[in-house]
This record gives sequence, structure tokens and C-alpha cells, in this order.
Amino acid sequence: MYQKYCNSLIIIRARFIAINELPSSYHYGSKLYHCQKLPCKPRFRSIPNEFLNDDAVRVKIEQVIQNIENNLTVKQDVSSAYGCFVELIYDEVKNKIGEKSEADNQYRKAKRKSRYKPYWNENLKVLWDKTCEHEKIWLKWKGCGTKKKRVREQFVTSRNTFDKLLRKEKRSYQMRQQQELLNLSTENNTRDFWKKIGKLGIANDRRSSIPMEVLTSEGNVCKDVNTVYDKWKRKYEHLFNVTDCKYNEEFLCTVQQQLENGITDHSGKESEILNNDISYDDVKKAVYRAKLNEAGGLDQICAEFLRNTSCVNILFKIIKYAFDNGVVPATWNNILINPILKPDKDYRDPLGYRGIALMSIPCKIYADILNTRLSSWLEENNILADEQTGLNLFVQCMFNGVNMSFD
Repeated sequence: MYQKYCNSLIIIRARFIAINELPSSYHYGSKLYHCQKLPCKPRFRSIPNEFLNDDAVRVKIEQVIQNIENNLTVKQDVSSAYGCFVELIYDEVKNKIGEKSEADNQYRKAKRKSRYKPYWNENLKVLWDKTCEHEKIWLKWKGCGTKKKRVREQFVTSRNTFDKLLRKEKRSYQMRQQQELLNLSTENNTRDFWKKIGKLGIANDRRSSIPMEVLTSEGNVCKDVNTVYDKWKRKYEHLFNVTDCKYNEEFLCTVQQQLENGITDHSGKESEILNNDISYDDVKKAVYRAKLNEAGGLDQICAEFLRNTSCVNILFKIIKYAFDNGVVPATWNNILINPILKPDKDYRDPLGYRGIALMSIPCKIYADILNTRLSSWLEENNILADEQTGLNLFVQCMFNGVNMSFD
């Protein structure tokens, strides 16, 4: 009875990509796509209304659907079918939204300093250029002392004017920020409030990249690229593949026996909820439940790209085939790790970083469908204990403390 649903759970496993294995490009179908050139977490309002919704792309969508159906029914290759879907998204993003170029990265690096002055405007730029020009004239002046003194006075006047306007714009910006925080604090949207709080203070001074150096066993700093990659790889391999695992064999057998007994006791209750075919509405609801402004996995597909009828139709075919046959695209088994430095940790220690796993968004949608079914089944059959609040969607973990206080 459980075989169909359990197969769907088992195949969602992760292969963590090591740093030296991270590709700058990826093969889908017959084409090579550059993952790092796709827009990173685009805002939903920046996606045009004609995204996958004009006459020119409808013909292409029909061809893609035919190719996907051919890969699923004839070739029985879900990875190739998903590759056709990713290929369609990539081409549409490139045509309608655009991709990142090397010039964008260089522009971002050049503007890194002004990033910390969000109140910078055109008037400040004009006064700054004027001040720099007067300073150069004063420093290069080789005439008489009287005229040089006048030139210096012009420089000092322009500098004071610039400083005065700079302080004024800074105060105005700070007042606007305070007013925005005050308005957000009175609303129910706490997510935007704390997101704005997180951008204040030292948040702008965080490291944007991991330095290419590590500490050796002797305590020396090593900047060799191969050595750095090898140490990161060994540390994370040992972290996720523990070889000296110690556990009680008798306890494990007891838990397995209890699990088998539980399955036998509920063998007649799960077929309708867990093993029903995945419907179109299940996929559509899961797509629109997916969080926006979230980083994508290796395929770089964001939830914003999927909120249209064409993507829901294609995802429904792929997810239905994956559930019925117990297979998933190979891309879903790869997870990117984005290391974020922990507070008060050495940035040269790989284990001093908190590894944030980035999974494919379509894979998250599939997992959300399975999780919704499992949660409903557990709730209807009253299987969860009162202490298992982490598995109950409508119960907070703080209730554990309340239960303990009444015991």
C-alpha cells in the first residue's frame, strides 16, 4: 500500500555539490546554458505580462509539450523532459528579461563604494565633480600667491557647499527610513519589517565572497587554489558522510519493528490520501504557495517564473510522471551550498560557515505536494503525539513548554 508514496519520498535525495565542482554552465538537452547569467531572485513585478503568454511563444510551448510527452511516454526519460522545460524557461528569460553580463558585474564592482550612500543623487554628483575640479586647479596652480589664495577660496567654498548638501540629504534619508520603519511596525507585514531591519547597521559590511585562503594544520595561511578547494571538499565530505557512526543496534531494531507495526495498523487508511494521482489543482496550488524572492538551485529557476498557466501545465506532466513511476529529474538530486560565516568565527575555517542548501524550486514544489498529503494523513489518523509540534502546521513549538508546565 505504501510503495507508491514511499518511492516518491526516497528518490528526493541530495548530492551536495563541492566548491570545485560548481559549474558555470550546465547542459540541458542539446544546448549549453550559463547558470550564472540568469537574473538572481528577480522581483515578481519585474517579470513582464507577456512572459510565456504571447503568440510567438505559444507555438514553441506546444512543441515543448510534445517533446516532453515523447520523452515521458516513449523514451521514459524524465530528465530529458525536464531539460526541455528548463530550456524553454531559459530562452524566455533571455528574450523577455535579459541575462546578466560581465559588464553588469564590473558596473556593480565600480559602484560598490556608493552602495553605502543610498541618498546619493544627481545634485550631489554635480557638486562633487565641481569640488574635485577646483581642488585640482588649486593643487596644480603655479602662479602668484594672491591668485592661488583666491583659487583655494573657491575650492573651500565648493567643498563646504557639497558638505552642507550631503549632510542635508543624509538627514532626509534617515528621516524617511525611520518613517518607513514606523509605518511597517504598525502593519501586519512583519516579514518586510524585519527584512528592512536586517539591512541596517553592519549588514552592509558583511563579506560578499569567501576568501581564497585556509589555515593549514601547522597554523599557516595557504592561498593555493587547489589546497583551498581540497580542504573545503574534505571538510564537507566528512560532515555529511560520517564513517564512525555509533548507535545502539538493539534500539534500531526496536524502532524498525515499531515502524512496521504502525504501517500494518494503518495499512487500510492511507491509500486514498497518499496514493491518489496528483491532480492539476495540486500542482497549481503548490506553485502559488511557493515563496517568492527565494534563491533557486542548480537550474536557477525561481518561483516567479512558474506563476503562469504554461509552466503549471508542463510541471503537472513532469510531476505526475515522477510520482507514478518513482523517479525524478537528475537535477533535483543536486543541491548547492551557499556558505554564510557564523558570528565570531574564523573566515578561513570551512566549518565556521553555516551551509545554506539551495534546492531546485520545482523540486520544492513536488516535495510540498507530498508533504501536504502526509500532513493531512497524519492529522486525520491522529498519529502524531502532542510533543511532535514540529510536524503540525497549525501548532507552534512553544506549546511544548506549555505542556511541560502542566505535566
